[in-house]
Amino acid sequence: MKTDHLAAVQSLLSGRDETTIDKKGRMMLPKSVRDAVGTNFVLMVGKKGCLEVTSNKYYLELWEEIGRYSPHSDARRDYALEVMGNAKTGIEAEESGRFVVPKDLVEECRLPKPGNVVIIAAGDVAEIWSKEEYEKYKADRKGYNAERRAYISELRREMIEEGRVN
Repeated sequence: MKTDHLAAVQSLLSGRDETTIDKKGRMMLPKSVRDAVGTNFVLMVGKKGCLEVTSNKYYLELWEEIGRYSPHSDARRDYALEVMGNAKTGIEAEESGRFVVPKDLVEECRLPKPGNVVIIAAGDVAEIWSKEEYEKYKADRKGYNAERRAYISELRREMIEEGRVN
């Protein structure tokens, strides 16, 4: 039983790291994050607008949740497009942990190229921020990118209200 708990804890993301992105968009994923998400993972634009890295398992769980609602629901479709439509699957890290952040995600998430980034990991997702944007977020956690956050929350709420598929 202890082994099961240890494996469960090791599969969770936690902690804070800093790294850099080079001019070609390459960055190093910390070992603690690689241990949790693997060397083949998913990058997404998060609800806050930062880049998120997650495991294929968690990404599939998100799709399973969305799949419980009617495919004919406009809210479900808009929610899926907003949350999952900005995802890149099949991202591969080298053995060293280095990988390339796709250019469109670098731009969308305001990541520097080259520059310093902060990685904040918790649970199933690690957020990747430019140091500058992370400082802005810390200064106004509720207000930062509030319009995007409210829009995504509203779409999810509408999707749920429209009901589950039996």
